[in-house]
Amino acid sequence: MDAQTLSRLHVCATLAFSQVIGSICVMVARATAPDRIGPGSVFPDASKWDFNQGLKGTVQLRPVGVAFLTFLFLQAVQWLFHFSGWP
Repeated sequence: MDAQTLSRLHVCATLAFSQVIGSICVMVARATAPDRIGPGSVFPDASKWDFNQGLKGTVQLRPVGVAFLTFLFLQAVQWLFHFSGWP
């Protein structure tokens, strides 16, 4: 077995293992979700929003918005540490 074949075998095993992990995560998420069929009311429906209602209804900050803001915060922190020279 040469080094190139070993690398290919390693890549194939890694991809197969990641598929198994992904499948397990999807099964656990579906089993524990409050709405197992679809997203339910997680995503806002912009078609139902009216300017007269203000921020009431679909434009409020929902769990998806909180997760998105957390993601942006973590990216900003990573960017700051990257350019500060901190290891």
